[in-house]
Amino acid sequence: MLPEPHDWQLQYKDLKPRVAHLLQSGLWSDCSFLVGSEVVPGHKLMLSLASPVFEAMFYGTIAETNNQLIPVTDIQPKAFKALLEYIYTDKLNVSCVVNACGLYYGAKKYMLPHLMKKCLLYILSSLSPNNVCCVYEFTKVFEVHGLLKTCKQMIQVNASEVLKNSNFEEVELSTVLEVFSMERLRVSSELELFAAVDRRTRTLSEDGDQKIRNVLGKIRFLTLTPQQFVEGPAKSPLFTKDEVLSVLTNIVSSNSHLPLPDGFSACRVPRSLLAGSAEGMLNMEEDCWRRVLNYVPLRDIILSERVSRGWQKMVLVYLSSISIGILPSWALWRHVPDVRWLEVDSSSLELCCRKLGASLEVACCASEQDLKTIAEQCPNLKQDTEMEYDEARSEATFRYTVQKFRSLEGPVLSPPCYVRNLPWKIRVMPRQALDSDLLKRKTLGFFLKCNEKNESSSWSCNAMAELRLISHKPDCEPFFMKMEVLFCSKKNGWGFPDFMKWDDVLDPERGYIKDDAITVEVHVTAQAPHGVSLDWFRRAAS
Repeated sequence: MLPEPHDWQLQYKDLKPRVAHLLQSGLWSDCSFLVGSEVVPGHKLMLSLASPVFEAMFYGTIAETNNQLIPVTDIQPKAFKALLEYIYTDKLNVSCVVNACGLYYGAKKYMLPHLMKKCLLYILSSLSPNNVCCVYEFTKVFEVHGLLKTCKQMIQVNASEVLKNSNFEEVELSTVLEVFSMERLRVSSELELFAAVDRRTRTLSEDGDQKIRNVLGKIRFLTLTPQQFVEGPAKSPLFTKDEVLSVLTNIVSSNSHLPLPDGFSACRVPRSLLAGSAEGMLNMEEDCWRRVLNYVPLRDIILSERVSRGWQKMVLVYLSSISIGILPSWALWRHVPDVRWLEVDSSSLELCCRKLGASLEVACCASEQDLKTIAEQCPNLKQDTEMEYDEARSEATFRYTVQKFRSLEGPVLSPPCYVRNLPWKIRVMPRQALDSDLLKRKTLGFFLKCNEKNESSSWSCNAMAELRLISHKPDCEPFFMKMEVLFCSKKNGWGFPDFMKWDDVLDPERGYIKDDAITVEVHVTAQAPHGVSLDWFRRAAS
């Protein structure tokens, strides 16, 4: 390391460039990370100011006490350096979607929700048919459901371009299987799907033969003409002569005496993106079609305006009578009551706003540019706000309704709620316990599970939780029990096996059960976790 010039501070007018200088030069560094084969210096105070994970690492009860190199094995050097650059300077330094995925991985690990948000915005703005499959796999792993939906839509609409792109040959076969299972794909024929599979077999390992057969089973060969099949798939080594004959005879005749090869699709309906006719709606009473339109996505209603003049008039009447909110298609946020949400991407935002006009009242957006676009077209806009992600929050309250409770025989799990970037789930089950007379009685078991699928064997998270059984009677308080425990890889579930007697839960006077369903609730407050591993997603970080 070169010696620092004298009075180097005088070179910079503001604080941020001075802090950036410390990062770039390593001056006054008091910790170092081994990332791959590179040593990256850092400053404990700066890192701890930004991340509760670094705070726990350097100043917590199990803080590092020596000055040895801190190994970082699950993040690539480029992504780790970009993470530190954001901590020190608030600048996002990524050059492609893959780098943004790797940086998101690091931001999630070190609990930097604002950086996670910026990475998602970059990924969304850079989404294209060239990288959509990579992003699709990324969203599945990190459960970014709104962005997952956007990826599916892009794959469907741009299927031909996606299938012909060289990057499609590198995606997981499980992803190929999901794409080929989609009911709607904009392709000229199933030959495009087969061509993509045929190219894929050239780079396939020996253990992929059965997976390729599963993929072939999703191709609708019976929608091809005999000539198309003979000049294309029939020449491929993926088929035996008997299979060629079997498929060909079934193409020619639906009453063929030869059965299709095992697992092959018998569907004769071509894939299509065309929606059904809306003319039947025009003959309904107004109250009827209003009720129907309440269940139709607003985006589909708006983009179908030109079906006919009658339909267009009906749509405009409907839109003028409801409160509408607009937000990015990858967002999961819903907080304004009595508002129908319109999910759009940036490319169609202006078009939708122009059609909505004065009907739009609420907008939840992720960028100032989007808000400007909306404001220009929508004079009645009452509320606008910037999207925030809170998976790194320290506490949360979430509920779960258990249906068909009286006939419940085994455990049921709620969807995950994220606190400290860890998935938390409610677990409810019937249990048998001994009463004071040593007789068995049925009880309600109520548990809280944390991070159950993480592969790390050394993670831990200390948490306080209040487990509640909600009464449907307005004047009754919920029944609750509290606990303060340490969740870890060896014990990722804590709770109460005899939370309440089963008969007491069913007692109508207590009001816990309604329509054969009960509602349970958990309020959890968690400290920063230790040793959490995200090793199961390395490819996007590389």
